[in-house]
Amino acid sequence: MYEATSRPWRGWGVWLMLAVGCTAPGRVPADAGAEPRPAPVVEAPRAEPDTLEIKFREGQPIRLRNGVPTDVEGQGLLTHAQARELLRQVAGGQWTRSQEVSEETLDAMRAEGQQNTGQPLPDLNLYFRLRLPPGLDTERIATAFRQLPEVESVQTVPRPAPPPGR
Repeated sequence: MYEATSRPWRGWGVWLMLAVGCTAPGRVPADAGAEPRPAPVVEAPRAEPDTLEIKFREGQPIRLRNGVPTDVEGQGLLTHAQARELLRQVAGGQWTRSQEVSEETLDAMRAEGQQNTGQPLPDLNLYFRLRLPPGLDTERIATAFRQLPEVESVQTVPRPAPPPGR
């Protein structure tokens, strides 16, 4: 006895042809003589033009101090010329932590999560946002940050979605 669930893809070919507008051989689509319609425009999510999300490598003792990411143990970040120069270039920008929860709370939550799962969890205190000062090329600065040994990733920040109905 045939069960519908034994061949779940049966019949999908017909639906697929209909979905992409295929017709049987020798048949002409009804709108064959009409002007071709342009493909719909699909906008990719847009990013903030001057804001980067920078994640420092796990294990780095980097925290936001006096408005600047700082190696609280004094061992990295400002100890090499490449990082010092890059931080000088973005000095007119605004650094913020990516999380609103306090550093201490994030540390406690991470420790509890690691204890409960037995797995290492990311340190959310290593994520920062940088709003660049006017006139800097966002892509050039992102590339320069990616080259620092302390940095794990650099991303652009998507713009918030518009409110419904707009």
